[in-house]
Amino acid sequence: MSAAPIGQSLTAAPPSVIAAVFPTEEPSLRTSTGEGHLVIEASPVALDPERFIYHGPPGKLIPEGTERVGAVRGEWFRVSPSNIGSIFANHLVLVWTVGDHTYGVGFHGSSEASRVWGSAVASSLTFVSAE
Repeated sequence: MSAAPIGQSLTAAPPSVIAAVFPTEEPSLRTSTGEGHLVIEASPVALDPERFIYHGPPGKLIPEGTERVGAVRGEWFRVSPSNIGSIFANHLVLVWTVGDHTYGVGFHGSSEASRVWGSAVASSLTFVSAE
């Protein structure tokens, strides 16, 4: 696997993104609107974490550890709330690459709840192929 370098255009192969807000009693998952926020993203090309998280100018990622996602090693990153150019701003994000695709799951905030829920979602995803 070779990751696309920072600066490579994703125009020809844009990522797929699912963003959802949801009611939550967990204060650390709440946004300024009082709802929780989940982002799931999939890239059709392998990307390094910074390029995956930032579709515009690169920002600062704070490493927060690693975790197995299936048979591969994923990396946790805390994304600053002030980073524009990323739907993952103020999220704790788990990023991993399988073959030629990079995936990420992130919940708002950087609490243990964000990690627990992010891990649960990542480990429950089922991937299908058109082939």
